[in-house]
Amino acid sequence: MGDLAGRFDRFPLLLKFLDVQTALSVQVHPSQPQAAYLPAGETAKTEAWFVLRTGENSCVYAGLKPGATATTLRQAIAVVELPDQLASFAPEPGEFSSQREPSMRSPTSSCSKCSKTAM
Repeated sequence: MGDLAGRFDRFPLLLKFLDVQTALSVQVHPSQPQAAYLPAGETAKTEAWFVLRTGENSCVYAGLKPGATATTLRQAIAVVELPDQLASFAPEPGEFSSQREPSMRSPTSSCSKCSKTAM
């Protein structure tokens, strides 16, 4: 981080290597405007991933489908159909995506592989 290291109390990146064989839980990260509601010292998070390898039914859920609301999310959770409200795409090896940078494929609808991997 060079000259910028003094600006941070802790290293500002959390790196994770995931070897995923089954669906993971849905994670929620606050946006920058929502960060004002977080406890002191906490910040908004940017999610990013680099795909090393995929399986036959690999799927990434990234954000909500257009039109999803608090009401439709609650209803989907109640009947165990949350993936129907999540934007998704089938990742490809070598693909990089980030919340702050447009994905190589915009996850605005469901891919057919993702419907097979319901949580």
